[in-house]
Amino acid sequence: MFSEGDDTLDLNTVADLATYPDTLSQDALGGDDTVTLSGTAKLGVAFHGGEGNDYITGSSGDDFLYGDEDNDRILGGGGDDALDGGEGDDRLAGGSGNDLLLGGVGTDQLDGGADDDTINGNDGHDIVFGGSGNDQINTGVGDDIVDGGSGNDTLIDDSGANTLRGGEGNDTIQTRGGDDLIYGGAGSDTIRLGGGNDIVVLETGIGFDTIQGFSLGSTKFGVTSTSDLSFTGSRSGTNVFLNGDQIAFVAGVQSSVLSNNVGNVFVTSGF
Repeated sequence: MFSEGDDTLDLNTVADLATYPDTLSQDALGGDDTVTLSGTAKLGVAFHGGEGNDYITGSSGDDFLYGDEDNDRILGGGGDDALDGGEGDDRLAGGSGNDLLLGGVGTDQLDGGADDDTINGNDGHDIVFGGSGNDQINTGVGDDIVDGGSGNDTLIDDSGANTLRGGEGNDTIQTRGGDDLIYGGAGSDTIRLGGGNDIVVLETGIGFDTIQGFSLGSTKFGVTSTSDLSFTGSRSGTNVFLNGDQIAFVAGVQSSVLSNNVGNVFVTSGF
């Protein structure tokens, strides 16, 4: 069905797809292939792009699509798909359905699309967008830019200096190392800091964030102004207000730690 070259396949042209099992398996060979797997609403496809810069569009079923080597573009389409970019600088878009996106090695662009997706950036400096739905995003190794999009998302970073945006919804953001820039976005977010010199940007009018793992000397908060900050303490931490609007609750930290170190903890630039 494929040759060592630049191939095009549209499963709508394959006769009698109803005779195939629930999942059709097909591999391309070398070359830059353009593949559209759209023959039926029920059939899922397992497809390997092989070598070359491939452009693969999935069916409306539950597909397993592998870019393999080189710089591939993979569109999942409908269904609950698994997309694996493999090596190279790939572009993956899940479309609708609860999809799994694996960036692999390289500088990838990953877009979960609609519904509840799981996205792993793996190696490389990746750009990741969760889209709508309650997504789980793992950055992997490298300096990544991540936006959870709308929904209650979970963002987990690894090593590297990452930019993490929760987007709309009540998100959970976990850092594990590296110097990260973190925006909770609209909603009541939980931000767990796990090492590194992090900046957490706090905004008014969009809900307040709960900060865990604050470390004096390494954690900083980005604000629009430091002149109108105020603090109220409790047994479990400190509430932070800007112009009377609560912007954060810092767990496990006494109010005096923040009020006595405003110039060291709160910054108005660098984010």
